[in-house]
Amino acid sequence: AGYTPLYLRYNSGLHISRNGRSLARLMTRLVARWPRPVTEIVLVGHSMGGLVIRSACAKEPALTAGWAPQVRHLICLGSPHRGAPLEQGAQVLSEALGTFAVTAPWARLLAARSRGIRDLRFGATSDADWNAGAKRQWRPPAPLPRLAHARYHFIGSSLGRNARDPLGQALGDGLVRLPSALAAELADADTATLFGLNHMRLLNDPRVAALIAGHLGLG
Repeated sequence: AGYTPLYLRYNSGLHISRNGRSLARLMTRLVARWPRPVTEIVLVGHSMGGLVIRSACAKEPALTAGWAPQVRHLICLGSPHRGAPLEQGAQVLSEALGTFAVTAPWARLLAARSRGIRDLRFGATSDADWNAGAKRQWRPPAPLPRLAHARYHFIGSSLGRNARDPLGQALGDGLVRLPSALAAELADADTATLFGLNHMRLLNDPRVAALIAGHLGLG
């Protein structure tokens, strides 16, 4: 369809905000060295990857001026914009185990979770969230600065068969609940929900491909 696909490998053990900064710098070099002028960029991120690309786009102009004006679409697949229940539960369990001497070793094991994973507790994507997390002063996510010339699309899925299915309401896609994946108010985003689909299948389900094609005007 005229696009050149590129894939990003990043260290999920680092803070999401740090990965966002690294991605912003990498995009600057990429566009500067591309063999011809870059006229359009589409960013697609799955799960934590969606938070990383949102973070990159919200960095200061010194890191984004060389590439952000070319971003036309930012697409997040099952990204925990409001946090992931599994990480929230792990934090509660870690704190509870740390209360008693006999279970403290288990608490220390849980506390060894990576910085990036712990950021998923509240969908932390900014440097302010990073600093608050270091001080154990977690707070719900606030809207990040967004690219005014780009359209944002949040796609979520549910294990349930429809919006009223208790399974989907309780578990979402198995890792991320729909209110977190579809938190449109955090980026003025278009949203779409797919039912009967788990978190990992968002990566290769033809319905997701059709939604992306529609956003890009290819369908």
